[in-house]
Amino acid sequence: ERDPQCRSQQIATLEDAGIAVVSSLPEATLLAAALIHPLSSATQQHTPSLLENVAVINIGLRSFALELQSASKPVVHYQWSPVAGGNKKLARLLERLQ
Repeated sequence: ERDPQCRSQQIATLEDAGIAVVSSLPEATLLAAALIHPLSSATQQHTPSLLENVAVINIGLRSFALELQSASKPVVHYQWSPVAGGNKKLARLLERLQ
C-alpha cells in the first residue's frame, strides 16, 4: 500500500464501525439500489425538511458534494472522519478521557 493513510486499515476501521465499504462505482451503485425501496403509504415517515428534494447524502469528502452541486444535483454533505483519524490506539486513549 502506497497510500499514507494505509487503505486496508481505513477499510477495517470503517467496517468495524458497521459501514459498508465497496471497491468500485458499480458495486456502490448496486449497493445503493439494494438499499432503496419505496415505503408503503402505511409505513411512510415524515422526511425532515433538511432532506426534502435531496438526491444524495455525501459523507466524508466534501469534493464529492461540490461536484454534485456544480452539476445542479441536490446534495447534503456531512463532514465525517474516523475518531483519531482511525488510529485505534489514540481512539482508546480519547475514550478513556471521556
